[in-house]
Amino acid sequence: LFPDSEADKLPEERQQAGALFVSMGMNEGIDQEENAYPFLPVKFQKEYCTATLRDRGKYLQNYQEIRAVFEDPYPASLIYFFCHGSEKELKFGDDANATLGPNSVKVDGARYPGWPIIFLNACSAGDVSPLSFVSFRTKFRKKGAAGLVAPSFAIPTLFAAAFAKIVLDQYAVRLPIGQIMLDLRRELLKKDNPLGLWYSLQCPLDVRAPKN
Repeated sequence: LFPDSEADKLPEERQQAGALFVSMGMNEGIDQEENAYPFLPVKFQKEYCTATLRDRGKYLQNYQEIRAVFEDPYPASLIYFFCHGSEKELKFGDDANATLGPNSVKVDGARYPGWPIIFLNACSAGDVSPLSFVSFRTKFRKKGAAGLVAPSFAIPTLFAAAFAKIVLDQYAVRLPIGQIMLDLRRELLKKDNPLGLWYSLQCPLDVRAPKN
């Protein structure tokens, strides 16, 4: 989390500026894989966005729209992706070209204005290789993000969708991101579920959503 330059330093004020807005980019194909389950994870999250976030959220399902979030100075306080992936790439479709990696994050002259939290809800997206100096965290930080929430290991798809809903609920009522993750981990461990520990927090603990 140490900055490489003056421009990369985190703001002293841990309260995000601007208005609360959640952008959700999702791989629609996941629901076709999960059609044997009682509920569909992408549909579940889209309904949450429409019914609960309403004008404070928007879901993206077109690859070009999702790619623009990696490249443009996108105005959001939390940017969320739900897809397949790894620490090297996120997959937003079956097409080999429908992938985005750390180097897809455009940093030159295109910094995020809202100091957003980036939530990569994809298997192992938060893993950090000791052999690489480039990761999603380093690239998104250079683009002006506060940091990442992302699993460091493989996560069951349905659990990932339900876990994200609770994180977004708590974020929207302006709890600090560190408190959200700690409380969730403790609650899950009381139920003998260790999967909350699979999510890494590569972000200052005290960042919270905007007041507006």
